[in-house]
Amino acid sequence: MSSAEHFARDGLAGRANASPPVMERRAILVVLALGITQIIGWGSLLFMPAVLARSIQADLGMSPEMTFGGVALMYLVGALGAPAAGRSIDRWSARFVMGAGSMAAATGLIWLAHAQGPAGYLAAWGLLGVTCASALTNAACAAIAQSAGGAALRGVTALMFVTGLAGPLTLPAVYLLDGELGWRGVCLLLAAMHLAICLPLHLALPGRATAHAPAPCLPPDGWTWRCQHEAFPLLSVALGLNVFVTAGLSVHLVGLLRTAGFADATAISLASLVGIAQVAARAAQFTAGRHWLPTSFALTGAALLPAAMVVLLLPLALTAAVDAVLGGIFVLLLGLSNGLMMVARAAVPVQIFGIAQFGMWTGKLAAFQNAAAAITPVAFAAVLGRGGAVAALLLAGIAALISLTAVVVMIRRKA
Repeated sequence: MSSAEHFARDGLAGRANASPPVMERRAILVVLALGITQIIGWGSLLFMPAVLARSIQADLGMSPEMTFGGVALMYLVGALGAPAAGRSIDRWSARFVMGAGSMAAATGLIWLAHAQGPAGYLAAWGLLGVTCASALTNAACAAIAQSAGGAALRGVTALMFVTGLAGPLTLPAVYLLDGELGWRGVCLLLAAMHLAICLPLHLALPGRATAHAPAPCLPPDGWTWRCQHEAFPLLSVALGLNVFVTAGLSVHLVGLLRTAGFADATAISLASLVGIAQVAARAAQFTAGRHWLPTSFALTGAALLPAAMVVLLLPLALTAAVDAVLGGIFVLLLGLSNGLMMVARAAVPVQIFGIAQFGMWTGKLAAFQNAAAAITPVAFAAVLGRGGAVAALLLAGIAALISLTAVVVMIRRKA
């Protein structure tokens, strides 16, 4: 049986009753290597500014909007570069594209460490946008699709499981290192990790395995060409708005919890629980993946997100106070949702579009997601600064409801 027929029959089509193909040793090593680089990558570009924002603002004399505007610029550059990065991965391989992303990360972090004002600060984040497009989740998932073949969906789920450790590991680590090295020293240390760890691992990735690519004429799991093109705008809206909420809350979660009345140490501890819940959700997804379709996980994750907003929004709106128990429930629901949706953002495109041109489709989807992520740091900083935690949670809740609606409509149209 050809690899294309195997793909159509078994795993990547996402059939609930099919046994997921077993990953080869090479694919397992690729997942482990990418897990390490994704922890460092997301720790550097997302969780680092969440902790160091106040130190950077005080040192450079910038407003919160300007500080998080750097993260927004990174996502904007990532949105513009994602389609080209996806096509390059399809045409050549993820090895060189992700290696270039590691070099861009190291250079950008060194530049950031030496910034003396807004111009240098924003220029550094613009360079880090190259890393966002070429070395983070979408590129990593494309690398797995190239190396794992029929087991790509299982490999992607395993990668998301490992990547869920980024928050629990980097949030407290960056918080402690800031006290020892200062924010500039932390940036230099992260740059060294990209050069010494991420770059060699990316360059060691296997080349493009064309033998695993399925024939484009075989629609995965009944998703015909027409269904695929009807699903694309709905999936773009669903995933884009989900990223708008989760990226915004990832960057501002510590600040949101502080604004809600929690002390610094409590806010950091609660924020770290998000990563633990993400790992739990991904473990459940990895175990139950053979019985549930990726779209089912997407629906569950999209539904949990507005529920999380309600848990914190109602007591704050009614009594202007919230206790640690409700704060814990909020971050656990947020983490469970984010854990499910992180895998869904990679697995649902596999289910709908297959892996023949996975880089192209995910590149297009990443453009929408990165554009949403570019807006969210500044938007949440402005709303949180002017309207407080209630306004920020209300904004997140509305976007989460629209995202859930798009997932429901997409699934109903396919049915």
